[in-house]
Amino acid sequence: MIPIFARDNFSSRCERLAWMMGVAGAGAFWRALFLAYLGDFKRKGGRCRRRFWFWSFPDRLAQSTRLVWSLVFLFGVGFTIVTSVRS
Repeated sequence: MIPIFARDNFSSRCERLAWMMGVAGAGAFWRALFLAYLGDFKRKGGRCRRRFWFWSFPDRLAQSTRLVWSLVFLFGVGFTIVTSVRS
């Protein structure tokens, strides 16, 4: 999805695609650190997923036309996808 999005919206420049992929990975990394910091408690995945509006980030990413907002929403996608995989 991201390579097609970068090609269509940002004129297919390689460094922009690299930034987009890197920011999504950074979001996943920070979420994994955050979950490790929280420790273990019952139903951790469901509680964290509701707090960070899992479904709103891909929706907003699809509507964004500026690179900065796309990077913010991709960070959110990476951040929340770790919780949905974990639960």
